[in-house]
Amino acid sequence: MSFIENIVNRIPNKPMFFEVRQQLRRSSLESATGGSNKLGSIIGVIILLLIVGSNLIMSARYIQVGYLMFILPVLATFLLPAMVSPVIAGEFQRRSLEQLLAAPLSSLDIVKGKALRAVVPVLMMLAVVFLMILLIGVGKIFQGHEPENGVVSPFISLPVSTILFFVWSYFVTGLTVFISSVTKSTSAALLASVGILVGLVFVVPAIIIPLSTVVFGPTVIGYLAAMHPAGMVAFAVLRDNSPEPISLPAVIAILVVSNCIYLAFGTLFLNLSAKKLGTYRKTGFEN
Repeated sequence: MSFIENIVNRIPNKPMFFEVRQQLRRSSLESATGGSNKLGSIIGVIILLLIVGSNLIMSARYIQVGYLMFILPVLATFLLPAMVSPVIAGEFQRRSLEQLLAAPLSSLDIVKGKALRAVVPVLMMLAVVFLMILLIGVGKIFQGHEPENGVVSPFISLPVSTILFFVWSYFVTGLTVFISSVTKSTSAALLASVGILVGLVFVVPAIIIPLSTVVFGPTVIGYLAAMHPAGMVAFAVLRDNSPEPISLPAVIAILVVSNCIYLAFGTLFLNLSAKKLGTYRKTGFEN
C-alpha cells in the first residue's frame, strides 16, 4: 500500500470528503504510472528545496519572523479565489452540474466537498511556509539575529497568524463558492471574487482609516488594524509608536469579534451556495 493510499484510507468516509479522496487517488495513480518522470520530479523538488533552504538559513538573521507569518492572510486573498472559483461555475461550463446534483448527496455536502478539495493546496502552502519558518529559526540559532524592536514575538505571531489565516481562508472560500454558484462562469466568478476581496482588504481600509484618524485621532488605527485579516502587522508597528497607549485587551476583544464575524459570514455564504444548488435541483439551471 502506497503512502497516499494509506492517507486516503484514513480520511473519514463522508460525503464532504469524497472530492478529496478522489483527488488523492488520481494523484496516486498518476505518480505510480509516471515512471522516470516521477523520479525526475522528485529530484527537481529536492534540489529546489535545498537551494531555497540554504538561502533562507544564510539570510535568516536579517529576516523578521514576527512579521512574516502575518502575510499569510494576504496570500489567501489572492490565491484562494483562483482555486475556489471553478468549483461550481466550472461544473456549469462543463455541463456536468446536472449529473452532480443527481447524486444522492445533499446540496450542502456537495458545496462542502467542492470547497474542501479546492483549499487542500492552500493547506499545503501553509505547510511549506511553516517549513520556511523552521529553516529561518535554525539559521537564527547558528548565526544569531538582529534586534527586532517593535515586532511581535514569533511565539505570539505564529499561533495568532495561523488562526487568522484559517478564519480568513474560511471566509474567502465561502464568499468565492457563493459567487461561483451564481455567476455560471469561471472567469466571472474569479473577477468578482478578487474585486470584492481587494475592496475589502485594500480599498475600504484606505477610505475608513484616514476618516477615522481625523475624527478620533491616530490611536484609532491600532484598533481598526485588529479588524483587518493582516492588520496585526500595523498593530505591531503602532504599539510602540502610538502617541497614546493602546489597550491590549480592547485590541484582543476586537480581534476575536471580527474573526467571529468572518466565520459567521463564511458559513452564511456556504449555506447560500447550498440553497442556490437546491434551487437548481427544483427549477432547473435557468434560475
